[in-house]
Order: sequence, then structure tokens, then C-alpha cells
Amino acid sequence: MFSVFDTVAMDSREVRGLIEHCFYRGFQNQVIVDFLNNRHGVTMSLSTLKRRLCDYGLSRRGMDVSDHEVGDIV
Repeated sequence: MFSVFDTVAMDSREVRGLIEHCFYRGFQNQVIVDFLNNRHGVTMSLSTLKRRLCDYGLSRRGMDVSDHEVGDIV
């Protein structure tokens, strides 16, 4: 297992890609943290994930999602 700062195991672009992938699929933040840890060995706190999402310009507030889009996500 390694931390987010271990660039040998996985570089920050890969971690960002995983976070964005999960975010756009509608996963809750804690699920993203668990996914990164359990599936990819990336240890990250919930507060770090929230900070990263903000840094990446990703926000769930004010999102207007149609029923059709929710069905596509699920």
C-alpha cells in the first residue's frame, strides 16, 4: 500500500483520472476514498479527496441532472 505522494507506484495523473472517473459516475465521496484504497492501494482521507475535487473544479452543488442522466449513471 502507498500514499498519494508515492509517485513510483502511481503518478498523480492516474490518481486524478481515477477520482474523476468515480466522480462523474456519481459515486459518493466516501465510496471514492474506499475505492482508491481497496482497489488501487491509494490511501487518502475524505478531507484530502474533497480538497482535490475542489482543486480539479469538480462540484456537485447546483448540478441539474435529468432523470434520464441519472438512469444512465446507474
